[in-house]
Amino acid sequence: MKQIESIEQLQTILVEVRQRHQGYVSNFYLDPIKHSVWIKNNDLFQEVEGFSVFIVRKSELFWNVFYVTTDLNSLEKDLKEMTSKYNVKMMFDIVGRKEQCAPIIEKFSNCGFHESVSLVRMTRLTEPVYADETFSQVSTATKKQASEIHSLLHKYFVAENEQIPYIEELETYAELGHILVYLENNTIIGFQIYEKNATTLYWRYWFVHPDHREKHIGSILWHRLFFEANTTKRQLLWVILTNENAKKRQEHYGFHEENMYDYVLTNK
Repeated sequence: MKQIESIEQLQTILVEVRQRHQGYVSNFYLDPIKHSVWIKNNDLFQEVEGFSVFIVRKSELFWNVFYVTTDLNSLEKDLKEMTSKYNVKMMFDIVGRKEQCAPIIEKFSNCGFHESVSLVRMTRLTEPVYADETFSQVSTATKKQASEIHSLLHKYFVAENEQIPYIEELETYAELGHILVYLENNTIIGFQIYEKNATTLYWRYWFVHPDHREKHIGSILWHRLFFEANTTKRQLLWVILTNENAKKRQEHYGFHEENMYDYVLTNK
């Protein structure tokens, strides 16, 4: 397995598969900021099997794996080689419409993979939100607070399913002003992390400490976040497919389900 040392190396992998002119199937989407952090931390590798390249983000307990290949039959054949070579827990995200994902999931099932968790994407069109008295209770996170947020993510989120960001990624979010925090006695008890461009605000992570629920902290954070979304056309988030309570809560805020799913598959 070869270590990936630059973004240019990643770009070359994608180009070389396309240049075979035999098709292109992948669950890898290049994010220069995020993947630069992975490379800097020496956690990103590539494994070539047949017509496929597997891009691996290593951690102590499991690997997040991405594939770049020519077709589904090659993927199945090369995935079997990959899993026979490395006896480690692997996690793959298969993202797309249900009808797109079904044949890919079948290939993974043939290789001994099963569903760890599945998520559905929900969307909401922007409705103007105005500042009110609750805004003073929410602030943007400082770069220094990234470490505290990182600890909360690891304590309360399932790392295998969430692809928890590195501290450096959280510091970048903080520098962009894309982390909102609710403090009590200078301790973070709630936060929202998001990405934003000219048209879309995408919720990445949201959290209220279990000891401080039923205090309307979540609704205060949501209201502030909708204010931040005023300059966009829509908002997106992912919810666990079987979590009916969470879906109802998002529907209350104006979200509705799309035909877009994230199937998290594992071999262990």
